[in-house]
Amino acid sequence: VASTNMEARVDSLMLAHLPLLLHPNPASELTVGFGSGGTSSAITSHDIEAWCVEIEPEVPGAARFLKDQNFGVLSHPKFHLVLNDARDHLAITTRRYDVIATDVTNLQYRQNSSLYTVEYFERMRDRLNDGGIACAWIPMAAINTEELRILMRSFQHVFPHATLWFMNHTHTNFGILIGTPKPLSIDYSRIASGMQPEAVRANLALIGIQDPL
Repeated sequence: VASTNMEARVDSLMLAHLPLLLHPNPASELTVGFGSGGTSSAITSHDIEAWCVEIEPEVPGAARFLKDQNFGVLSHPKFHLVLNDARDHLAITTRRYDVIATDVTNLQYRQNSSLYTVEYFERMRDRLNDGGIACAWIPMAAINTEELRILMRSFQHVFPHATLWFMNHTHTNFGILIGTPKPLSIDYSRIASGMQPEAVRANLALIGIQDPL
């Protein structure tokens, strides 16, 4: 599922910017699921290595129709596409990442529960560098309270220092779970400096975020 509306753009961009601005010195991020390519494009705005694992070749194949979202990221020199199942990739790769972000179809479709299990989150954790940050999109609608509690508890079981982020500056119905190696301490100066590069500022401006607050 990929969309070009504002809510979907907030979703895709913040899965890149939020963990990268919280990390003190990121050099790479892996996103699970290409979608419109917006997350991968946002990662490259930080001038780091942008990796994406996608199970369906037709998804990046449609990227040419969504260049307003991905800005031609497939040809970016720091973008790397892996065509594989995410669980398999995380199990067999020897590569480690500073950030891993999972962004997959809403659980209401009953097709991707294996990407929200304790075992999957453990695979994410095992492929993070020391000090790495885990990031997961979660639905806040079309899911009942008990299911949401199970999902968040599964994430927290693997990442005890978990925080839930909700972007309320525009209409959204999703949250972003962030797992950090230690209790999260907001470094305002780090966020402010991370937003300074022109490419990052321009990308965040697309979703109405123009200052750290």
